[in-house]
Amino acid sequence: MNLPMLVQRILLYLSLFHAQVTPVFSFGNELTFCSGETVPSLPTQDDNGVNGIWTPASIDNTQTANYTFEPSDACAESFILNVIVTEPITPSFSLPSSVCFNSNAVILPTESDNGIIGTWIPSTINSTNDTLYTFTPSSTTCATGFSTTIAVLPAFSIGIIDQCENNQFTIGVELNDDTNVIITDYTWTNENGTIVGANSSTFNVTEYIRSTPQTETFPLVFTVRATSIDGCFTEENISIPSIFCGIQKGISPNGDNLNDFFDLALLDVERLSIFNRYGRKVFGLNNYTNQWYGQTDDGKALPSATYYYVIEFRNGESKSGWIYIMREESR
Repeated sequence: MNLPMLVQRILLYLSLFHAQVTPVFSFGNELTFCSGETVPSLPTQDDNGVNGIWTPASIDNTQTANYTFEPSDACAESFILNVIVTEPITPSFSLPSSVCFNSNAVILPTESDNGIIGTWIPSTINSTNDTLYTFTPSSTTCATGFSTTIAVLPAFSIGIIDQCENNQFTIGVELNDDTNVIITDYTWTNENGTIVGANSSTFNVTEYIRSTPQTETFPLVFTVRATSIDGCFTEENISIPSIFCGIQKGISPNGDNLNDFFDLALLDVERLSIFNRYGRKVFGLNNYTNQWYGQTDDGKALPSATYYYVIEFRNGESKSGWIYIMREESR
């Protein structure tokens, strides 16, 4: 065998036993993308300079698939790239659909109920105007954006009315606005913050004073909170200088506990003066409540007759009128 033929056979044997080159890419053999995400172009040359073509030629960002790189060099192996496309998660939040007007500021959560991290624009709930809020997931999370509108419930205010009914002084609540607000709860508190009265739109001040063991002094101060069916509330302070509901027309001091004395205990009286029909003062007392049962200053019983009274209140006002003493005739 001549030398050229020997060399050819040796080269043939070497090519048969020569190991094929495996293409190498910096992104490895697996890539993961979020559906719809921007994907890179597939390179036509590997990191070692091996040229080739891909099948398919470009990455589809909507579905999982395998992509094969076929080298143009016969000494290089094929390369398979596995591309995984995941569906984005929709963030979920436990957010209110509405908030009360001018309620406390609330910062929106940066993590959804199902664990998606992101940011809100705006980041704090606006309690003065209906607002659209948009949540954008972080760039490293496969998730969709989320938007919601939070409405602001209309503001409402209340007014206080006072009246006398059956000689009882009551205060009540009425809506100042022509709105569709429905009030479901009323909370009345005194100036110490203690809850008084019942869950009602009216509060009987006369009953409250009579049931209070300690002596109340005027002006009486109360606060009422009116809460709507939506959980929104408004408050109003009430100052009551007196609870004048009319004066007795007469007394009958006979021990039956009915009109036995001139009862002004609820009227915050500074001084009471009683005069007979001739203008002579027969009784007078400072800090009066209910001490006159038809007697003179020295304790003598006055006869049945009409008497003139002057009531001076602590607020500087005064009132005068007539009161009749009716005594039972002795037989």
